[in-house]
Amino acid sequence: MNITVTPNGTQPPRVIQVAEGAVTSVNGERGDVEITATDLGAIAIGDPAGGDLGGTYPNPTVTAINGVAVTGTPTSGQIPTATSGTAASWQTPAAGPSAAGTVTAQTSFGAASNAGAATTYSRGDHTHGTPTLPAASTSTAGVVQLDGTAADIAPLGTQAAGSTGKAADAGHVHPTTGVLPTAGGTMTGGINSSLATSSSVGLGVFVSGDTFDRGRMLASGQIEIGSGSAAREVVLSRTAANQLSLTTSDFRIATAGRGLMVAEGSNARMGTATLNGTTNVTINTTAVTATSRIFLTTQAASATYGAPVVATRTAGTSFAIKSTIAGDTSTVAWHIVEPA
Repeated sequence: MNITVTPNGTQPPRVIQVAEGAVTSVNGERGDVEITATDLGAIAIGDPAGGDLGGTYPNPTVTAINGVAVTGTPTSGQIPTATSGTAASWQTPAAGPSAAGTVTAQTSFGAASNAGAATTYSRGDHTHGTPTLPAASTSTAGVVQLDGTAADIAPLGTQAAGSTGKAADAGHVHPTTGVLPTAGGTMTGGINSSLATSSSVGLGVFVSGDTFDRGRMLASGQIEIGSGSAAREVVLSRTAANQLSLTTSDFRIATAGRGLMVAEGSNARMGTATLNGTTNVTINTTAVTATSRIFLTTQAASATYGAPVVATRTAGTSFAIKSTIAGDTSTVAWHIVEPA
């Protein structure tokens, strides 16, 4: 039996003759025959490498890239760089353009750039060279000349009638929010007024044509009210701790159906009690004083009833009531009022 081996490459085919399980000849050679890598057309250990590879197999080295030899030993960051059409070496790549570098087609600040012209822009350290600011001694159309003194720059809104040489910055703006319009309007948020003394006026209200302000609030919190034709005569103020006073005027409930409402409960100034017919009934309240005026009225009379009276009092603690007739179990209302 003949076995034909066709090697890769340009070597001719090999014919191996086999009889009874043994190789009897290779390419016609008989006897004890050893089949080598060369007989099979294979690459053997120690064979030289070719093309872009150098050294021998099985560990060739890369000596060229597409036939271009690369020389030298690289260091960190280097890349193969062609030095001619047939040679290359390991080199550090060139640095990119610097942001501080000069732009050859640099334009003046503010000048319009041509569409698509990538080099027409101003550098970050540009200066404004032209036009130069006119000197105070020159005269240029459209230029307001100032002599440079602070007195020539008047605050916005304080320029005197007929004055010249004073102007607001051309770039100023008139805010429309956070200001109170002279014709009135709506403001949001709190208003704090810092005044010199407690008698300083924090707010005054007039009606057109009034000689006096009709309403006024002082720094002390005092509220004064008048007619507008004379000084304010109604005064509402704090005269002591926890005390609101109406001075120089009377308190009037001017609408029928309206009146005073007084809370009842612990240590109150008003409440009710039921007489027991025999002994004093004690009302515990810290509101009673030595000069308190205590008013008693029968709310629901019992079968036997008399006049309720204040029997005793202990300032700051309690007072006791009873009836002028024994057996009186009426319900009595009481009300404590202090003299002014």
